[in-house]
Amino acid sequence: MSEDPRPPGAARAGQSSGAPAGRSGGAPVGWPPDVPPPGVPGWEAEAERWLWGLLPAPYRRYGVLHRQPVLLARQVLLQVEAELVALRKGYRSARVDLAGLGTGPAVVEEALRLYEAEGARLEELARQARAVTDALVHGLRRRSAADG
Repeated sequence: MSEDPRPPGAARAGQSSGAPAGRSGGAPVGWPPDVPPPGVPGWEAEAERWLWGLLPAPYRRYGVLHRQPVLLARQVLLQVEAELVALRKGYRSARVDLAGLGTGPAVVEEALRLYEAEGARLEELARQARAVTDALVHGLRRRSAADG
C-alpha cells in the first residue's frame, strides 16, 4: 500500500497534457476556471492573482515571489501538497483520535465526510496549480529562447 493513501472521493491529480494551449486552443487540462487560458492577453497577471489567493498572507512580504511567478506557482503547489498530507493524516487517524477525545460516531462520520470533500477540493487545486505552473514555465522558456 502507498505511503500516501488518499481519502475516498479524492482522485489522483492528473498531469497537464503537453504544452499549454494558446489563443487558438482552449484552456489546458486542469486549468482553473477563474483564470484566462495562456495566450489570452493578461492571463499571466490573472494567474498570479489566483496563485496569491492560495498562499497564506505572510508570503506576500517576500519580493522574490512577486518578481518570479514560477517560484510563486511552485510555492503554491508545495503549500497545497502539504495541506493534502495533513488532511490524509487526519483522515487516517480520525476514528481512533476522535473516539479518544470522546466524540460520538456521528461526529467521526461527519469529520470523515469533511476530509473527503476537502481532499477532493485540494486535489483539484493541486491539478490547477500544476497546469498554471506548466504554462508559466512554458512562457518563461519561450521568452528565454526569444531573448537568447
